[in-house]
Amino acid sequence: MENLIAFWGHSGQGIVVTILALCILFLGLRIVKSQVDKKGIGHYTFQMFGLVILLPTILLLSAYGSLDKSVLATLIGAIAGYIFGKSGNPE
Repeated sequence: MENLIAFWGHSGQGIVVTILALCILFLGLRIVKSQVDKKGIGHYTFQMFGLVILLPTILLLSAYGSLDKSVLATLIGAIAGYIFGKSGNPE
């Protein structure tokens, strides 16, 4: 039981982060599926799928202390630059 408490955290933060990550994953995959149903598989579909997989993974790894703060800042900066740095619409 002590190992389980150590894994989830004493304040329940681990449970909240896990639920949040699963919600992001579930909702993101639903959005990707609706895009595939409407337009088929395109360039942005792969980009969205990658973000949907990466964001919850980074969230979980950082919440459980598997990522150093500098690595986390680098990953978040790279994702923000990727999202906000897009130019034009190739479709």
